[in-house]
Amino acid sequence: MRRRTLVAIVTLVLLAAAASPAAGVESLEEPSAGAEPMDDGIDHVIVIIEQNHTFDSYFGRYPGVNGLSDEADVSELSNDRSDVEGVDQGLMNQGRLTNGRLAALDALGAGTAQGFVDAQNRRGHGGALALDTHDRESAPILWELADRYTLFDNYYSSAHGGSLANTLHLLTGDDHGVSADNKGALATVRELDVPTVFDRLADADESWKLYVGRLDEIDPESVVDGGYEREDETTPSALYWAPALAMPRFWIDPELRAGLVDQEEFYRDAADGELPAVSFVIPQPTDHPAGAGDQGQIRLQSLLNSVIKSPDWDRTAVFVVWDDWGGFRDHVTPPTGLGFRVPLLLVSPHARQGHVSSTELDHTSVLGFIVDQFELEPLSSRQAASNGFEDAFLATPRGDRQLVTDIVLEPTPVGTQSQNRTTLLLYLGAMAIGLAWLARLWRRPRPLITGALR
Repeated sequence: MRRRTLVAIVTLVLLAAAASPAAGVESLEEPSAGAEPMDDGIDHVIVIIEQNHTFDSYFGRYPGVNGLSDEADVSELSNDRSDVEGVDQGLMNQGRLTNGRLAALDALGAGTAQGFVDAQNRRGHGGALALDTHDRESAPILWELADRYTLFDNYYSSAHGGSLANTLHLLTGDDHGVSADNKGALATVRELDVPTVFDRLADADESWKLYVGRLDEIDPESVVDGGYEREDETTPSALYWAPALAMPRFWIDPELRAGLVDQEEFYRDAADGELPAVSFVIPQPTDHPAGAGDQGQIRLQSLLNSVIKSPDWDRTAVFVVWDDWGGFRDHVTPPTGLGFRVPLLLVSPHARQGHVSSTELDHTSVLGFIVDQFELEPLSSRQAASNGFEDAFLATPRGDRQLVTDIVLEPTPVGTQSQNRTTLLLYLGAMAIGLAWLARLWRRPRPLITGALR
């Protein structure tokens, strides 16, 4: 009887596994030749905001870009930074650089790589880190995305300086006089009475969410009453990375508050086909240079794979953008009024594969794409005049649905519903088999021990 029960359990588990793919498997079947062609519309725009890298630091060595093409540039930006004179190696190993406005102007004014090094050394940081660059081995996920989708090598941060001024451009079309990342700047943001892209979307009855890693670490009361502006209060970094979080009305107004959610909800919304029209994602861990190393790339892979597996994928465009230069060198002098070049990737079945776009763009261009896509009222004259992404999009979308799998990483936290059901059945089946085996051993008659113990 026990054997028949065990066989039945195993049969059910195998049938369930055959019915749908296992959770976390990093591959998907290609669409069949007879599948209906996709509509070329985009219903979902996702903006994932990464941190603190110039274009050269991640993609200066990537083939076919305006990058570090000659041997002098490549050798100068070697990952071996131990021979840079005057560098405090202890500080360099902490992975900390200054990305403020004054440091940016100092680095720009010198006009050479040494300007970037000196700008950091004078501020007590390991300036040699400013020359650090990546390649396919050290940034495999990012380079794989560039191979498969569209990379932009003429995309700039909107302001010289750090996160707050640049993300204000991304969300409102202007920095509104904010130029620093400090408590005084947060006080200014707290008093700002300007519309954001979220307000425009709400006015147009379009859905939106701001997904924030570790959102529960933000105390709404400290935002509303200015508590985070006190010197003795630790300020969550997310207030600088997504300034809407530093605006009291987003915590006070119930409709706006409903749009502020933890990043784990992003996985559930993607799996259920419930992504809003516009999503902004502040991931944790991020790829901030002082952060968790490769964990930022792993998190990005996880977020993107959840979208690629989602029922919403066919009608989605994902912009992966870096907010500011982070203190790293870039060899291109930015146009007047813009900050240093930063990376931008367009990940979508509507994106040209392996394409490098050299259209001059900045953060207000991403904002402008959202405004145009959903026919919103413009947020600023600068946003209204920004260039668009016409050369990056296909006239007919691609039919592929390939997960990001360049390196073996942990599976995405949430799969599709069928994947999750299969995983549960597999776990329960394995547990039942193990318990049945243990029970059989326990009930097996034990031989009598005879004779003297030696």
